Amino acid sequence: MEMGIFYVGGSFYAWRNVCPHAAAPVCKGLINGTTLPKDVYEYEFGRENQILRCPWHGWEFDLVNGHHLAPDSNAKLRGFEVKVEDGQLYVMMS
Repeated sequence: MEMGIFYVGGSFYAWRNVCPHAAAPVCKGLINGTTLPKDVYEYEFGRENQILRCPWHGWEFDLVNGHHLAPDSNAKLRGFEVKVEDGQLYVMMS
């Protein structure tokens, strides 16, 4: 099984390398930000380096909680608990 480990806002997150939409290798996608909710014709870019975009269809996922960013979507990346102890990084595979 492949996974990606990401460092966001001082914490590590581990996500399985499978997009829930079409099983793409999501960890090969771009890490970027996204537009934030605003009024019509107003655009604000934010959440820099917190969003993972699937390389096949462009689905965007929050790297902190794994949720797909589309409104009303239940899609989510499969995640694993990450622990740091004595300078070592551990991914809990339960």
